[in-house]
Amino acid sequence: MENIFTPLIDSGRITDIAGLKKAYRRIALKTHPDRAGSDRYVEDFIRLKDSFREAEEYLQQKHEKPAAVSKIEPEPDHRFLFYVALKKIDALESPYYLDKDMLEAELAEANADALRHFAAWKGRTDLFEKAMREYGQLKTEKRQNTLAQLRKPLLYQNIKPVLFNIIYYHITASGYYRMQTKRIIAPVLRLLEQREMHALKEYMELLFADLGNDPAVFG
Repeated sequence: MENIFTPLIDSGRITDIAGLKKAYRRIALKTHPDRAGSDRYVEDFIRLKDSFREAEEYLQQKHEKPAAVSKIEPEPDHRFLFYVALKKIDALESPYYLDKDMLEAELAEANADALRHFAAWKGRTDLFEKAMREYGQLKTEKRQNTLAQLRKPLLYQNIKPVLFNIIYYHITASGYYRMQTKRIIAPVLRLLEQREMHALKEYMELLFADLGNDPAVFG
């Protein structure tokens, strides 16, 4: 399959890395994986990232003296693959996910992938496992049958959009999702502190801090 970015480089529409990143953001938002609960759009993002990396190398070769070709395979990008695994989990947990028969097995696989890539990226297997146990408790909570409680969203429902925005910042490179996260995360962290869910709070703080870095898709 032809790389979607190289014709733009050859035609002069992309002349530098900044232009390549801008093109990625534009195309990524068109490939938005938030539809019908299908995780196949997650695979589209992996392919799009691979195309970005190939185009980045191609662009450098056009503007620099050719360097010796390395035969060493690049290390897996565990940071990016971690966010991809989280996106797959988000898609599988959607009420619109259609293949219910495969749901449990696919969720287990996606969670294992997230754990593996988080451990390779941060070296914190213990934190991820504890945070996911606490998050799992929140998923099973039900509202008390009082008017005041019925009007309040469950804590899980407050956390889910925070994670959604963090994930999408890293795979679409759109600053909109970072802005949205900054706007809504503080009350969630306060509630986690009140509930003494320290592992989940630390995990959320770690992901929030990573918003200060370039999107994972750009390395």
